[in-house]
Amino acid sequence: MKKRSEIEEKYKWDITKFCKNDDDFYKRMKKLEKDIKSISKYEGKLDEDDMLFECLEKDSAFDKEFGFLTLYSELSKRVDNSDTKANEMCEKLNTLSTQFYSLTSYIEVEMAEFSDEKLKILQKNKRFKKYKRMFEAIRRAKKHILSKKEELLISKLGTFLGGFTDNFDKFADVAKKYSMDKSTKDKGGKIDNWTSSANFPQMIGLAIRSLDDGDYTEVPIRANGGYYIIRVDDSRKAQLFPEYSKSKDHYKNMLVQTKVQQNIQELFQKANIKVGK
Repeated sequence: MKKRSEIEEKYKWDITKFCKNDDDFYKRMKKLEKDIKSISKYEGKLDEDDMLFECLEKDSAFDKEFGFLTLYSELSKRVDNSDTKANEMCEKLNTLSTQFYSLTSYIEVEMAEFSDEKLKILQKNKRFKKYKRMFEAIRRAKKHILSKKEELLISKLGTFLGGFTDNFDKFADVAKKYSMDKSTKDKGGKIDNWTSSANFPQMIGLAIRSLDDGDYTEVPIRANGGYYIIRVDDSRKAQLFPEYSKSKDHYKNMLVQTKVQQNIQELFQKANIKVGK
């Protein structure tokens, strides 16, 4: 197989249309890191059309810039997976993306609070023409959109779910920080004893059975009014029929009890005693 340096330029990816070079990438990412903070000033004000329009325009522009930077960093990494600079770019951008989605998590939630009538009016407003489909989607999905608190929590988990190499080790730290399960929070989400997946709500049980040892759910599972991220540390097959040598005392007691009950029933019948009558 030829090395990249041996390939003609016309057959190589031209990633300079996304960023001129690595210096340009970091320069633009630094500017983006500073600029995205301005999106917070619109929170709680989206019921005003002017504020809504400004917010959506900024959000769209930031999202577009993230797209260019993502393409540059990801394609740089795919050129050479051993390139530590490219991997570093991807990780830093992913961290910044998480911050951005935390800052903007309120936007969809506030628009979902608009009445259907207001959303229909916005759809017909020429000023918001390029957001017409978004308003329609929100109108249809209003009942499924999370609260601000839930959206913020999911967005903050972005770094953990984003694919960093040390995520597995961070699981306990994330659980201690964000978990609302009092029984496992302080233990880093760990369940002490072996238990069957059948003991959990159906969706969680299905997720558990789909995971291999060491894997976790990359998308939170919704069940019982909450959201769950599950990691399987270890698993073993359920032993439906234990070895006789380990269970003979148990079976012996069962047989004795059964025989005793049969004898009692026979005595009752011979004495013509009817219990409860």
